[in-house]
Amino acid sequence: MLCYQALTESHQTHRRVSAIGVRQEETLLQESASREAELLCSISDLETELRGTRQTLDQYRTEAERANALSTDLALQVYQKIFL
Repeated sequence: MLCYQALTESHQTHRRVSAIGVRQEETLLQESASREAELLCSISDLETELRGTRQTLDQYRTEAERANALSTDLALQVYQKIFL
């Protein structure tokens, strides 16, 4: 009878420990999913910011090219007036 009781208690203990382990695993999975969602949101925000920054950079490059062309044209005009 003692062996049966010990076996029953061992089985019950094992079930409780397993249930605790399952709950812990579920909690970890929920925390991981939550963290993943936060990271995906951050990535999306950063991608949006990057697109905006690239657009701004393209605008500055275009403006710099236009200013460079203007400068070259003005330098040519000055050269022509002085030396020609």
